[in-house]
Amino acid sequence: MHPRRHLLISTAAALASTRRRRAFPWAFWAASILADLDHFIWYAIRAGDVNPLAAWRHFRSEPTVVPENRLPFHRYSVVFGCFWLGNRQKWLYEVGWGLAFHRGLDDLTAFWRNARRIYANHQRQRLRAVVFAREHYACQHCGARGVPLELHHRIPENQGGPNHPDNLLALCQPCHDRAHGREVRTEREKRV
Repeated sequence: MHPRRHLLISTAAALASTRRRRAFPWAFWAASILADLDHFIWYAIRAGDVNPLAAWRHFRSEPTVVPENRLPFHRYSVVFGCFWLGNRQKWLYEVGWGLAFHRGLDDLTAFWRNARRIYANHQRQRLRAVVFAREHYACQHCGARGVPLELHHRIPENQGGPNHPDNLLALCQPCHDRAHGREVRTEREKRV
């Protein structure tokens, strides 16, 4: 999740708890936002640049996956350590909740992305099954049967063609390559 979204959601959560507590939870809020400092540290080491604006532009422009082992503030051991030390220092307890909130947002985002990917893959497989069965598992250009088939959009997606069975037809790999004006793939290229 982008730090801007973390900032908005963490601020909303802190403001919501302010009404009940009658004081703004500064430690919770700061920890839930500053947990992303480890992203900046990772960027500074990787890019050799400590400019925060450059890091902000980098993470905003391209979806970058930072290896989990490079993010110390995102580890549950740090969260539990803050809770354990929170018995002695109340502000550390709030820091632990802030880090846990941040990590929970990241985990929910990862779960949502994975669920969307699985759903899209399921939809794609369903479309393939419907179109291939409709075409009797034969290429619609050359009539070849028993060969690997691919889906081809009659109206390309980039020109507004929908992912609907009415816009799809089954083609063998050589016919699909020809339909797109590509050089026909050899057996070796298909395996790679």
